[in-house]
Amino acid sequence: MRSLIIAFLFVPLTLMAQERFTHGPSGFSFELPAGWTYVGEGDHFEASSPDETIHLMFMVGKPGEVEEAMMDAVHGLDSVMTDSAISTEPTSVEINGVTQYYVEGYGNVDDVRIDWDLTLCVGSKKNMVIIALGDIDSNQEMINKIYESIQE
Repeated sequence: MRSLIIAFLFVPLTLMAQERFTHGPSGFSFELPAGWTYVGEGDHFEASSPDETIHLMFMVGKPGEVEEAMMDAVHGLDSVMTDSAISTEPTSVEINGVTQYYVEGYGNVDDVRIDWDLTLCVGSKKNMVIIALGDIDSNQEMINKIYESIQE
């Protein structure tokens, strides 16, 4: 019983520790888990997990056809990694009324293989691109919670 009470008290504190951010240039908002570090400048917002195994980059996506906008963003990965390749088919989901298109892949940073996940959120004003870099598989649940929190 005592552990149940402690668990009950811990859950709301954990939920309250999350912080909601608004990416001004795109108009989308999202939540980051407690303990994440972040910095934002202009239309770029970057966040890292406490153990630095995941790094997220949020930016305004190019307008236009979704497939073309996604491929432009994928080609943009060439500026941060070499040998970037797509490993999944592009997929779409709707969460909180926001259509999210995503694709996953991998590449090399300083000769180390790194996984990436690119998500394009289609907005009524502008699109937002999110690029997740790092240990995607081990952190998929946490990354999904961030994506599930996205609202326009």
